[in-house]
Amino acid sequence: MKKKIILFLMVLIVGCALVLASQTPSHAGTEVFKWRMVTSWPAGIPLYAATVKFAERLKAVTGGRLDITVYPAGALVPAMEVFDTVSKGTAECGSSWSAYWIGKNPATAMFGSMPMGLNTNEYFLWLYHGGGLELWRELYAKYNMVPFPMASLGQEIGLQSKKPVRSIKDLKGLRIRYVGWAAEIMSGLGASVSPLPGDELYTAMERGVLDACEFSIPSLNVMVGLHKVTKYIVMPGWHQPGSICELMVNKDAYNKLPDDLKAALDSVSMASMIWSYAYMETLNIAAIEKMQKAGLKVTQLGAEDLKKIKVASEALKDKLAAKDPFFAKVLKSQRDFVKGYAPWREMKKSLD
Repeated sequence: MKKKIILFLMVLIVGCALVLASQTPSHAGTEVFKWRMVTSWPAGIPLYAATVKFAERLKAVTGGRLDITVYPAGALVPAMEVFDTVSKGTAECGSSWSAYWIGKNPATAMFGSMPMGLNTNEYFLWLYHGGGLELWRELYAKYNMVPFPMASLGQEIGLQSKKPVRSIKDLKGLRIRYVGWAAEIMSGLGASVSPLPGDELYTAMERGVLDACEFSIPSLNVMVGLHKVTKYIVMPGWHQPGSICELMVNKDAYNKLPDDLKAALDSVSMASMIWSYAYMETLNIAAIEKMQKAGLKVTQLGAEDLKKIKVASEALKDKLAAKDPFFAKVLKSQRDFVKGYAPWREMKKSLD
């Protein structure tokens, strides 16, 4: 009787194995795809490290079948040429921040960060379950690319300043660095704005060319030495409440991948979002400690000032929406999502 049971189980196991084998996708082959990734990130910053981590994890998950070599900004192309390089297929993929490309289409910023826009948590929800990723892919299809969210920085520091800034009025007369839509908003509120590149900020602050500047999250601000040439941290980071960085893949290269490697791209980029956010926030702990040891003090903009900035930010978005139908489409999607999410967000706010 035992022999019959054992024989039956062996037949059952072999049968199941044959069934599973027959259901294995025919596309799960052995072809190796070697890609090049151009980035907007210098080799020494955490964003570059997160991008390399993504490529390493993807190679491991696919058993080496999707092997991406990551290049820092300037190694193959300048930081601001990543979009065109991937769009044309000169490199198969790239890593950057979509708000860099507002000159091509203002809606690109909606997927990276907007003043008084989505925070990190809201971006995660909207992109993956609120239709955001579908809209992003609809936009990038026009440029022969498939985008993926790949990294998150969280909220940035509002400003680092030589003088205390407790209200918008304190900004008048100060020479301040902002870029993008935030620069336009601050100019409209009376600030003297200069859009200097990030690699010039330390020298500009040290020599008195600037009185205050925004750059990035605490760890990156420390890396460029802003804690040595400023005395105050101004919060909140209204200009970038949440920051999402992108993986963009040339559509022709993407279409050559078998389905299992496409799925791997999707899964590993999602995992990279979680890992990178935890990585960046953990780095910020040590960065804030260093800022405190340097004697930097924190000031906060008041509720009335934030209301004024909010009004100016929404007016700018409405102006952009009036000029660009796709921007209007994305803006409506984000506003509808925030409105729907608001009751639950407010209910749990005290413990967030």
